[in-house]
Amino acid sequence: TIERRPFTSKEKEQIVFDRAGPALTVSSPSNDQLVSNVLAVTGSVADVNLNNIEISAGEGAAPTNFQVLSRTFRSVTNGTIATVDFGGRRGLQTLRVRAADHVGNAATQDIRIQIDPDPPVVTILSPLSGGVVRGSVNLTGTVTDALLDRFTVSAKTDAEISFTEIETRRV
Repeated sequence: TIERRPFTSKEKEQIVFDRAGPALTVSSPSNDQLVSNVLAVTGSVADVNLNNIEISAGEGAAPTNFQVLSRTFRSVTNGTIATVDFGGRRGLQTLRVRAADHVGNAATQDIRIQIDPDPPVVTILSPLSGGVVRGSVNLTGTVTDALLDRFTVSAKTDAEISFTEIETRRV
C-alpha cells in the first residue's frame, strides 16, 4: 500500500511505503483472567500513521461475531488503551484488540477472559448479627458463587481497629 504526502516542491512528490502494521502489546488482561463488568485494557500501541484502536468482544473461545466496545484514535505507551464495559456479558468471552493504520495495515491480539459480574452471596447463620459472644465462637454460614475459588474468614474485637484473618479455604 502506498501513502502519498505532498512534498514542498511542485516538481516532486514524496511517496511513503508503509508495509508494517502498528506495534501492539496488551499487558492486561491476560488469557483466562477472571474479570468483572468493567475492565481497563492496558498495554502499548504505536504507529506513525495510526488510524484507530478497536476493542471488541465475542462469546466463547473462538467467536465468529464480535461487538465493538471501544474505539480510540491515539497511541498509547504503557498505559490504559481503553476502559470497557461488558454491559451484561458473562462467562467465557474473547476480547479482541485491533490497531490499524491509515493505509489498512493492522495488528490484532485476542485474549480469552471469564466475565463474572456477580459478587459472591455470603449468609452468616450463627452467631446472629448484633449478638454478643464470649470465648470460642462457632461460625456457620454459606458462600455461594458460580465461580467461587476461595473464601476468607476474618474477625476483630471491639478493642481492635482492623480485622485479622482467621482462615482461608480453597473450594
